[in-house]
Amino acid sequence: MLAKAYLPLQAFRLAAMASMVSCDCGWTLVSPSGDADVKKHASIHAADAHPGVTITDEQMSGMIK
Repeated sequence: MLAKAYLPLQAFRLAAMASMVSCDCGWTLVSPSGDADVKKHASIHAADAHPGVTITDEQMSGMIK
């Protein structure tokens, strides 16, 4: 019985630690690994989907929720 009460709380804690970024084109990334992982994959997305567009580290940090 205790496990049933504990699992939703554990899932909430994991969700609260996740970082997320969304692009205006509709691409979204949610990562439990933190901001550094989100920045890495967002940079890859920007280079692949939006060549020629540059995003500064400050801009990217402002986009992460």
